[in-house]
Amino acid sequence: MPFSIKMIIVDDSKTFVEGLRAVLEGEGGFEIAATADNKEEGLRLARKHQPNIALVDLRIKGSSDPASVSAYHNGIDLIEFLRVHVPDTSIVSITFSRDEQWLRESVRAGASGYISKDWDIEEIIRVLRMAATGMVALTRKQLRLIAANGEYAPWTLTSREMEVLRYLEQGLGNREISEVMGLAHGTIRKHVEVIREKLGAKTRGEAVAIARRRRII
Repeated sequence: MPFSIKMIIVDDSKTFVEGLRAVLEGEGGFEIAATADNKEEGLRLARKHQPNIALVDLRIKGSSDPASVSAYHNGIDLIEFLRVHVPDTSIVSITFSRDEQWLRESVRAGASGYISKDWDIEEIIRVLRMAATGMVALTRKQLRLIAANGEYAPWTLTSREMEVLRYLEQGLGNREISEVMGLAHGTIRKHVEVIREKLGAKTRGEAVAIARRRRII
């Protein structure tokens, strides 16, 4: 039986939720375990269902908070709660806004992906599938925006990338690292390229310096 990605959707737009549910279930490989329209219900359902993904609208309301001004913070609050209470669930934030601050805030809170509601459905599905595997599902542009503003979330480096970064700190070259790790030279070169991009570094040495400064290593 093929793997099915279990999700909860926390969004107070019934039209959007039902439309997305229909598309994802029609696509196959997705199971919408539950939906919620406020942060308290979202947290309760996440604890109950232990989904692979929680898709969280950043502008959701609290159960007794109709004020749109604070709705943004409710979405961020829920992401933070989910990281603590359902740590095995990947969190993807979703919004209509393209404001870079929303991206930075949601990543800082613990989201591993960020989707705009006006994206093509193929791109939304790609991000959700990536997040379900435990990967960081941010685009390169999003990662550059985060790094350019001095922001960094340590979890955006995979365990393999962290291992490569530690060898870089020791002064090993790509070929030496490939021999130690038993990986192809081209694979290590790609890892180093991704590490530099995620940290906003132009060189290997700068990547190590940034990692030390931010206490990543």
